[in-house]
Amino acid sequence: MDRSLKSVNRIVALATQLEEDIRSRRLRPSDRYYSSIEAARYLGVAGDTANRALQLLEKKRIIYRKKKSGAFIAEPEVFRPESVGSIQFLLDRKSIIVEGLGNMEVLYGIQSIFPKASVNYTFPENDAEELERIVKKTLNKEGADAFVLVSVPYETQRIFATSEMPAVIFGTRYPGISGIPSLEQDFADVASKIIQLQEQQNRKKSVLLMRQYVRGGDATLFDELYARCRGQMKPFFLADDPESGREVLEKAFPDSLPDFVVSISSLFSQVIDRIRRDRHIPAKDMQIVTIHPDIREQTKTPGLCFVDAYSPLQLGTMLGNMLLRRLGGLSQEDVLVPMTLT
Repeated sequence: MDRSLKSVNRIVALATQLEEDIRSRRLRPSDRYYSSIEAARYLGVAGDTANRALQLLEKKRIIYRKKKSGAFIAEPEVFRPESVGSIQFLLDRKSIIVEGLGNMEVLYGIQSIFPKASVNYTFPENDAEELERIVKKTLNKEGADAFVLVSVPYETQRIFATSEMPAVIFGTRYPGISGIPSLEQDFADVASKIIQLQEQQNRKKSVLLMRQYVRGGDATLFDELYARCRGQMKPFFLADDPESGREVLEKAFPDSLPDFVVSISSLFSQVIDRIRRDRHIPAKDMQIVTIHPDIREQTKTPGLCFVDAYSPLQLGTMLGNMLLRRLGGLSQEDVLVPMTLT
């Protein structure tokens, strides 16, 4: 991963150097620019490396190239959504099932903005070679025109932030990542509503059931809850395995169970609810609140659930509009999605 990141960083730095050269020389549209050989000589690098930097400028529509004629400064243009041929989702395999990110309505929402674009899924799985291949294809104009990053590792977000390729994050951006806008749940508001519910119900013994593999949004929720409840909500980090989770919770609560449970998944909610039922404890004595219920298990999830206030179609349309601004060279702020308790 480090080698891939260094390679991308270098190309971006060289492309930035060429952009500064264009500005300092006050070159105008249609003015001739460096060939690969000339750019290599100017930058002091190999021809292939210089060519990749020029490809990045072409991808950003700063220059255009003609076969046998060289490179020229591009005219500022109004970006047209019809010109986008491909949008690629990079995501964790579980997300497409558990969090409903494969919902066709999300894709319909995106394609309402980009009517001619195909939408594809890729699962890089922290694979440095796969990410390097994706970046190279995009710089060579053979890859996708834009990307949606979903539940990907920190390093993947960092590579795309550094490469300046058109992308948005569907979910939470990791600390230290900048330059990519995100469409994410408003976990600060969720935490506030959870604490308010706990106080209204006068619950005294609360726990937070988290994944062992903490995602960006999980960490944000944990930080928000910890700050609001002053550390009084005890966290448990559980594996995605019912038997293992049950063993941990049985050992932690041999006598009395907590009366207020916040769970990051339907699986954990079902595990602790099963323990409650096996001990013949009334449902009213334990309030379970699930965030991101598994779409396949939502009707079986005990207690209350936090779900997105917007439909999948609306979320897809919002993602499409964010990508449209990115592709058009416009700034785009983060967008927070409210969640409702049902």
